[in-house]
Parts: sequence; structure tokens; C-alpha cells
Amino acid sequence: MVLLTPCIDYVIVFSHLGKSNSKAVLASTPLLFIFQMLLLPLYLWVLLGKETIDIIEVTPFVKAFIYLIVIPFLLSIVTQMVSKSNNRSGKAILNFSSWLPVPFMALTFL
Repeated sequence: MVLLTPCIDYVIVFSHLGKSNSKAVLASTPLLFIFQMLLLPLYLWVLLGKETIDIIEVTPFVKAFIYLIVIPFLLSIVTQMVSKSNNRSGKAILNFSSWLPVPFMALTFL
């Protein structure tokens, strides 16, 4: 299932590490997440069949979408607004957060 709905965060980090256009990938992330959520029921239907789909509850998927996508997305907007409003604290936030994806990715793989 993970291979069918690729993890966008990995793609962002690896594109940044590979010196590709990670800003374009980052800008498309909300759309990619939405497409993943919309395609997930189709993937489940194809892989599990119609009988199995009837026993799957939608609530955990909605909760996961809110907790893993909506809340972090809103927090990222607030962080960007704070970093742009004050040059000193904004630079500190950007300097601190710029190196975080690599250790978090290593922790995820571990």
C-alpha cells in the first residue's frame, strides 16, 4: 500500500538532497496529499475487493487526514507567517528547521 501511495515527504527530502527542484515538489505537496487520500479507497477496493471494503470504517481515515495532513499544514502556514513577520526570529526558525528533515527521515527509517 505504501508503494501505491508514495510518501510525499520522502520525495521532498530526496529531491532537496539531490539538488533538484524541491521547491516545485514542495509547492505541489498539498495537491499530492489530496490525490493520495482520494485514490486510497480505489486502491483498497482493487486490492481487497468489494466484500472487504464493506467492513472498513471511514472514521480512522478522516482522523488520520486531519491529524497527519490538515493540522501540520496549518502549523506550517503559521510558521511561515511568523518567520516572515520578524526577521530575527524568522531567520532563527528557518535556520533551525532547515536541517530537521534529514534527522527525522533517518529516525523514520530506523
